Amino acid sequence: MDNGFPHKGWVLDAVRLMRRDLCLQVIRESTGEIVYTMRLTGQPFTLRVFEEGAYSIRVFDPDGDYDETRRGVWTIRTPAV
Repeated sequence: MDNGFPHKGWVLDAVRLMRRDLCLQVIRESTGEIVYTMRLTGQPFTLRVFEEGAYSIRVFDPDGDYDETRRGVWTIRTPAV
């Protein structure tokens, strides 16, 4: 996933899900701002963000069958390329 995010900078944990067609939201905890929402394809990917800090990662089924939020996920600085 690119979405205009730099390939170096701040990242969150990689997301690996076996189930397809779920949605993911990245939420900045200090403001409650939804940074982005995307549909998952079942492929692992790295969550990239522009700013250091704590984020919540919400994974949910838009049809209402599944909804889980991981809170307090801190950014990790990626090494310079």
